[in-house]
Amino acid sequence: MVINMQNLGIIAEYNPFHNGHKLHIDKTKSKLNIDSSICIISGNFTQRGEPCLYSKWDKTKMALSNGIDLVIEMPTYYAVNSAQNFATCGITLLNSLGIIDYVSFGTECKDIEILKQLSDVLLNEPDEYKEELKKQLSMGNLFAKSNELAVLKVLGDDEFKNILSSPNNILAIEYLKALEKLNSKIIPFNIERTNDYLSLDINSDICSATAIRTALEKDIHTNLENVVPLSTYEIMRKNTPKFLKDFETQIIYMIRKMDLKSLNDILEVTEGLDVRLKKFSFETNDIYELVHKVKTKRFTQTKIQRILIHILLDMTKTEFENIQKNNYMYIRVLGMNSKGKELLKKISTTCNIPVISSLKKYIDTYGSNPLLEKDILSSNIYSEKYNIDMTEKIITI
Repeated sequence: MVINMQNLGIIAEYNPFHNGHKLHIDKTKSKLNIDSSICIISGNFTQRGEPCLYSKWDKTKMALSNGIDLVIEMPTYYAVNSAQNFATCGITLLNSLGIIDYVSFGTECKDIEILKQLSDVLLNEPDEYKEELKKQLSMGNLFAKSNELAVLKVLGDDEFKNILSSPNNILAIEYLKALEKLNSKIIPFNIERTNDYLSLDINSDICSATAIRTALEKDIHTNLENVVPLSTYEIMRKNTPKFLKDFETQIIYMIRKMDLKSLNDILEVTEGLDVRLKKFSFETNDIYELVHKVKTKRFTQTKIQRILIHILLDMTKTEFENIQKNNYMYIRVLGMNSKGKELLKKISTTCNIPVISSLKKYIDTYGSNPLLEKDILSSNIYSEKYNIDMTEKIITI
């Protein structure tokens, strides 16, 4: 009997790669008869608005050592963006490869059919949803709560309650929406998360990336070797972790120097955030205190931190609108194993956007563009701050 082998796609940050990530890969492979796996990862800055603990090259090594065959970088403009833009980019890149059979992601909700129903409402926005959303917003509710109530009005079932308050469910729904919009043949597959996304507990062998990052920032290393694979731990042991605070002097200075018009053009700055940023930048020299002062019920800590990275990297609404209007997308390879090399050969004939394995060759052929230039800038800023050689060639193991 001929067994039909499948190619798996994953979209992740791996900041850092831990046992939960390994479990997700292994479970997916065992259930879906996966032959090869490709991962789209954020580069040196994250969707949460932080520098990655370890460089994109180190994250690539972590992934290749733990079940991923080919690693591709998500462009910075999408990696440090809203859940919708992050997810849309990841699915677009996987779909463009032309060889992906499944995309797998972790969710708090066990039943993917529930997520699909929610996705359908949010994608198509029926009149009943729009009317209820408008009503809830007019009553002074925040968008997230209004959105949840509007969806529940349409679906009318208790089983949908609280689904939209869980971060991985939200991201999964964005993946599903993107797949539908692209009319993609990629099949979504979810693995239920068994640990709390925000828990700081690191006493078991499975914990959240948040717990690991928090422990490292507090310089607590107890039990870390038990919550990450050995290959990850070796990288962690040899390298100093990076944090938002490392850039506080530069970011606060930039905010103080910018005028309100320039601040207002920064990506994701809305509804008076320019004024709040400007005002509070003169009241503190501490980046975390600045975030605390600027955030409100409407504007979350994660969004404020992303905006600070946007300021650092000069990521603007004007430039992002230009990027969205033009087809600048590309596949930028970070690393591969022997199976990944075979995948790359196949992708060269199936992919419908340029594949970058040599930055110089790509620029010589296509010229540069704002999307790629921001990737280069982000690597330069990261490497200069931490004295890391970001010109390292593609990782092969």
